Amino acid sequence: MHTTTVSQHVPAGPAEVYRALLDPSALARWRVPAGMTGKVHEFDAREAVPGGTEVAIVHENIPDTIPATDNELGTRMALSNLAALFA
Repeated sequence: MHTTTVSQHVPAGPAEVYRALLDPSALARWRVPAGMTGKVHEFDAREAVPGGTEVAIVHENIPDTIPATDNELGTRMALSNLAALFA
């Protein structure tokens, strides 16, 4: 089992980002791959950074059969799509 952490600057405030993490229609536009499901286990809203919010996603207990690089790539793609919602 392993853990990956990926972060991305999103040009929106924490409240807007939080809504995009929970809203089914927003999720459909940014999540990767299609059909993926996920749960927000913890949302730690901190002070906004200049121009938006720094979003970090931590995946824990990833089975060794899923390469860390593949998981990181998919997460980077998803976070890039999330940022594009607010661009």
